[in-house]
Amino acid sequence: MKDKNLDFFFKKPEDFPSDDGNYSILHLLRRDVLTCFKVNPNNGEKIEYQALWPGVMTIFAGIDLLSKFYVGDYSTKNVRAKFKNFVKNFLNVNENDAEILWQLRNALVHSFSLYSLDKKTKKEYFFSLTQIGDSFILNEENSRYRINIGILKEKFEEAVELFYRKVEKSKNLKDNFNKVFSKYSGVLIA
Repeated sequence: MKDKNLDFFFKKPEDFPSDDGNYSILHLLRRDVLTCFKVNPNNGEKIEYQALWPGVMTIFAGIDLLSKFYVGDYSTKNVRAKFKNFVKNFLNVNENDAEILWQLRNALVHSFSLYSLDKKTKKEYFFSLTQIGDSFILNEENSRYRINIGILKEKFEEAVELFYRKVEKSKNLKDNFNKVFSKYSGVLIA
């Protein structure tokens, strides 16, 4: 039996919303990511303009959003742990790479930059972003990391689909999803 809430929330970016003006937050977010990466979300065709940093920031906002649904907790507590837990399980990265992605998220979201300092360890992170090559996360030197944002976008879309399938099959994940759904499911745009 189909779950109306799941179908609404995980609506594919190329699917048009219903006529009632209700939009899934995740649906809108995924459409914005595509637009930022030079893709028309309506038909998948290339468009002329791009906004890559905002696109990456939107992916990280999407990971933050999905991590709330994953653990069933929409509080602002343990954001780092929720984020890293989600990326390890759904972007299939190890603990070290999860930390690197967390630090890139912080650099972009909090200061629109490519530098982050871990307040606890005092470790510095210097980032460069690329869409060239087939390596996702490269440690170029001690504190210098190159992140392939094209691969990040692909992994995010795969994570959305994987999470959707897992929530459909797991009572525990569906319960967690439902705890957050009323707070972060959608918006009305008239």
